[in-house]
Amino acid sequence: MQTIFSAAASALFVLGSTGIAAPLTTLSGEGWVADYDAALALAKETNKDVLVDFTGSDWCGWCIRLDNEVFSKDAFKAYADEHFVLCALDFPNGEEARAKVPNPERNAEVQQQFGIQGFPTILLMTKDGELYAQTGYQAGGPEAYVTHLTEITTAGKAALARVRELGTAYEAAEEAQRPAVLATIVDAYLEMGDAAPARNLVAYVEKAVALEGDAHAAMRIKALRALLTNGAASAEMTAMARRLDPENAEGLLELCVQSEMFSVQSIEELQPCLDKLEALLESGNISNATLVGEMCGNGARWYAEYLDNPEGARRLGTKALELGMENERMRDAVQMMLDSLEETAEPEAEPAVRG
Repeated sequence: MQTIFSAAASALFVLGSTGIAAPLTTLSGEGWVADYDAALALAKETNKDVLVDFTGSDWCGWCIRLDNEVFSKDAFKAYADEHFVLCALDFPNGEEARAKVPNPERNAEVQQQFGIQGFPTILLMTKDGELYAQTGYQAGGPEAYVTHLTEITTAGKAALARVRELGTAYEAAEEAQRPAVLATIVDAYLEMGDAAPARNLVAYVEKAVALEGDAHAAMRIKALRALLTNGAASAEMTAMARRLDPENAEGLLELCVQSEMFSVQSIEELQPCLDKLEALLESGNISNATLVGEMCGNGARWYAEYLDNPEGARRLGTKALELGMENERMRDAVQMMLDSLEETAEPEAEPAVRG
């Protein structure tokens, strides 16, 4: 998936006139609908699910590879024709490609609705627009991709059924029983992790955060941790987590910093995030060492690549290795960066020799 920073990507909003649904010919070719609402309408007519491709047809290398390696192949086309209405929402840079996008303003709305930050992003949803799976580029060609889509469809629809069941249980419960149902929902939300249908539980998890009284204090903390861990905490929820855990005793503060790092949209936002990370390190109150270690690894790269601060890169890179990182590729990349910084460091001046 192509992004500006490893933790977040800048949304590409393109402007233009609205128009009717039309095949997208700039990238995915015939058989793709370029209008989201028209794709949903067609899905209801044909009783199919919808595959939505958020793509950058003239700039995103991984998008172009996915099209060339998978979407343009007969094996994929045959599978998709049976199971999906194909919808391509294009976010091109060039004027020629942008002129072919029939409804760019609506594309931007849909992008914001689903929180799309990287390209390509592939969403699978029911004919009613209920999201049940999300993926992106996968190596291996059309056959492997079809297998992948089949697997995430099965898992996603099972998760979606569970989400519906939990929502029904909450709505049917008496007021006195609802906290117990919310506790079950919070547990299920944590188990689902970043599964697409879990997003439909966020509103219920926020209800758990809003429960008052000492009896629900542990659930409030657990619900906030779940929202932050799954990257679904709103600004209000993040602020509440900071208030409830200012010293990081429950590990919420470090999750707040991680959440803010994930939400970065511009270079100007990097340093404020890094300042919060540095303050956390200075406090010495770290709950999850490997989590903070990987945050330090990412922060070191920000310092080195975007902020021209080799000293900051060395400091955070060294701390990242000290705390440890589960991601071996990140660990190797941090070590390589530190080695490179060491090689390019200016040698210390020789002391003057007095005669």
